[in-house]
Amino acid sequence: MVTEPAGGMVGLPVEQAARVAASAAAQSAFTANADGLYNGRAMSLGGATDTRLAIGLDGYAAGQTSSGCIFQGNISPHAGVNAYDISVTFGFAPCPLPGATMNGNAVLDGPRLMVALPSKDRSNVFLFDGRK
Repeated sequence: MVTEPAGGMVGLPVEQAARVAASAAAQSAFTANADGLYNGRAMSLGGATDTRLAIGLDGYAAGQTSSGCIFQGNISPHAGVNAYDISVTFGFAPCPLPGATMNGNAVLDGPRLMVALPSKDRSNVFLFDGRK
């Protein structure tokens, strides 16, 4: 059996252990609210399509558009604001930017999830607006 030292988590000072625990609690609260299957529309400069996005309790995200684009990544709370960081890697064609990894933000408003992922050079954007 492993026991914690009097100072907090194994090997961590009390203050750092408290920050780690708070971060874990925030991630847990987020995923408890955000996990599930979202149905909506995704769009880029190339057009719009019906899209499904699933988010797991661990923050893993995966989706598919009705045109056949498959993507996957992770979503996590953004510190200090009511928004979330999301990183997605797209599969190959017919994805808007085949093989690209895009980083952006998401907002959860009740059952509605809105995502914005600009391309690195800002020449394109992938948007998703869906509901549980």
